[in-house]
Amino acid sequence: MTRLTVHWSVAALVTVALNACSSCRDHPPREGVAAAHDPASLPIAIPAAAPDPDSRVAWYRIVAKLDDLGDVPFIVGVHHDRPEGWIVSAGERLPLVVVQRTPLVLRIPVRGVELRLAPDGTGGRLRGQWIVTYYFKRDFDIVAEPISGPEPEHLFSGGDPATLDLAGTWRIDIKEFGVGRAIFHQDAHGIIDGTFIPPEVGDLRYLTGRVTGDRARLSAFDGIHGFLIDLIAQDGGRKLTGHWAIAGIGDFPFTATRQDAPATHLTVGAHLARGKTRLALPALDRPPYAGNPVIVDYFGSWCPVCLDLTPELVRLRREHAAAGLQVLSIALEPVSDEAEARRRLDEFRTAFGVTWPFELHFTDDFIGAISPEVVDVSGFPVTIFLRRDHTVAAIHTGFVSRAASAEHAAVVKQFDQLAADVIASPPP
Repeated sequence: MTRLTVHWSVAALVTVALNACSSCRDHPPREGVAAAHDPASLPIAIPAAAPDPDSRVAWYRIVAKLDDLGDVPFIVGVHHDRPEGWIVSAGERLPLVVVQRTPLVLRIPVRGVELRLAPDGTGGRLRGQWIVTYYFKRDFDIVAEPISGPEPEHLFSGGDPATLDLAGTWRIDIKEFGVGRAIFHQDAHGIIDGTFIPPEVGDLRYLTGRVTGDRARLSAFDGIHGFLIDLIAQDGGRKLTGHWAIAGIGDFPFTATRQDAPATHLTVGAHLARGKTRLALPALDRPPYAGNPVIVDYFGSWCPVCLDLTPELVRLRREHAAAGLQVLSIALEPVSDEAEARRRLDEFRTAFGVTWPFELHFTDDFIGAISPEVVDVSGFPVTIFLRRDHTVAAIHTGFVSRAASAEHAAVVKQFDQLAADVIASPPP
């Protein structure tokens, strides 16, 4: 795996790596599993984010089998009456749409992912596949066991009590990614949650798991990626060694210490090429962008980090509309299925309340599609702040989710300041 690939966003890492693997494309549904539902008939409306705390929700612990990399458990709730459900992680409830119930087909809006499950005849257990039906076509075996509720204790089976408290911020060195930071919170029962922030690629979002003895296991499923973290504490809890498995991609060893961690959430390597001050984007010369401050947003509907960023762009546009702030969003979507891409972008608009138009570019070369004046790009999405004369004020790559609360707040504060700066710039 090249440096360019591993330093691309985690979302693009999955996309680019699987695009290179011919055996991962055009994978037919396995025997006994429902065929893909007609995309045109799927609802676009996004369900409410919080599930009803009543008995009308069936809860499951779903385990995705990652070949020899391990198992990724996650929790799903399905409403008995309404066509909705949720993937539940620490601090997040990701909405699902119930496409059909027998066999059970759950679709994750915007992401182009389905969970397809059928009873296996053993005590309410379901078996099936987690299938990415957009761009690359890859399935993973999954098993769903009924559980009593969405509590994180269900993710990993109990064992010895935790002997160490791993809470805090860690300096983490991940093979092929570099040095970043990890943040953990741990309760008295050994339940642990947090996230990793590798350099320039956003974060791993809502990792959740359990500490047993000196070992911790955490997992996350963000609708596209399955992550498994397995680590051992050493030296009295002052050092960690472990590995980070990404479904369909590989296994990345890491070590961590309680030394000061770099501010990877604010670190950006991308910059303008020598002698360049503006982007060569024709749209900037037309209304409503001409003469106004602009945030240029290179994103993809397939990119969970982009989905974390979009609400902030919607907020900035709303708060500063009177000052003329505009957002130019350029969607970089895979070539495979243009109709599916347009439908996903319609879902994207609905989910986040986006009111401005998108430019849509179909490409499998996401880096090459970014304005060539911007060089050394190693993260995604790419957000570029332009003054009123459309000179570039700042470039940001990646975005840190609310799973890293303090780091997320720092990035949001930086975005607020950059927006204020370009708004205050003089007219051309």
